[in-house]
Amino acid sequence: MDTNAKTYTVSEAARLAHVTVRTLHHYDAIGLLVPSQRSASGYRLYTDADLRRLHQILLLRELGFSLESIGRVLDDPSYDRADVVRGGGDPDERGAGGRVTCASRLSITFLLQWRCVARATALRTAVS
Repeated sequence: MDTNAKTYTVSEAARLAHVTVRTLHHYDAIGLLVPSQRSASGYRLYTDADLRRLHQILLLRELGFSLESIGRVLDDPSYDRADVVRGGGDPDERGAGGRVTCASRLSITFLLQWRCVARATALRTAVS
């Protein structure tokens, strides 16, 4: 691990991602987003890779995935994340035939284009 890499405190990460510190603490407690580092005092320190994972978590939450499903999706290297955009949706919430509805696909497209812009921009700026 690069010891000179930029790290972010829980407050900085929360501000960058437009979430609360409590949210990050919860994600840590359930193992969804465990910070890569801890300070000498035991404080959470997030790396750029952690912020990228947080961005994926927030995007999947916006798309309606449960936290349990998000954990499975992000931890499964064989899962096709692009399938979400094509309408695959949350594996726990799929309807008949394992696909989401046309209306859901439109919602996904809308979210990708508008609702996640602020979060994506903030995280992109933080990690670049």
